[in-house]
Amino acid sequence: MREVLTIAMREFKAAVKTKSFLVILILMPVFMGGSTLVSMISRNKVDTTDQKFIVVDNTGLFKESIQQSAKQRNEVEIFNPKTNEKIRPAFIIEFAEPDKSDPVKQKLELSKKVSSNEITGFIEIGSSVLHPDQDQANAFVRFYSENTLQFETINWFSNPINNHLRQIRIADLGLPSERVKELFYWTQVEGMGLLTIDENSGEIKDAEKSNIVMSIVIPYALLILMFMI
Repeated sequence: MREVLTIAMREFKAAVKTKSFLVILILMPVFMGGSTLVSMISRNKVDTTDQKFIVVDNTGLFKESIQQSAKQRNEVEIFNPKTNEKIRPAFIIEFAEPDKSDPVKQKLELSKKVSSNEITGFIEIGSSVLHPDQDQANAFVRFYSENTLQFETINWFSNPINNHLRQIRIADLGLPSERVKELFYWTQVEGMGLLTIDENSGEIKDAEKSNIVMSIVIPYALLILMFMI
């Protein structure tokens, strides 16, 4: 074991003295700091160009709810409340009549419009989305775009669609909406640490919320140090 440690220390000392190690030692913090600086600068640089979407609603139920949500967004949510500066793109929503005879061809034509930048994307609402148990194959809502990682846009469309679905289902059950409001409250699970005992006073210290940033930064920093060594 001693011989292994001796060899390891010798190799470590030899590596530390090399020019490549010194270069990495100097450049690594520069790269890390530079990437952090770039992310901070570009954080608020959002493309505010208006985005156009076409909705193909096979149920005919969501036109009013989506248009109302778009109006609320475009009039209020896309502007900085303090400076009135536009900080998000407006959503321009148009509805297309579903092509029952050849839906695939219709989606192909819409895909071409996305590729030619005529529209940003399109949404397809399945015919059985209200009653999925009757026909699960058509109980879907799909977002089509060249960049399918537009989580904010996808979530935005999810809200008016799901809220309207809830309202329709509540009405079908004959229940007053004010009495079932709490059914749709979402309780977030909070990540907590562990309770500990103060060594000096013996008092129990309550758990604190987990710091997600630190739980990511510390292992990453240790990984960088290991790489440098």
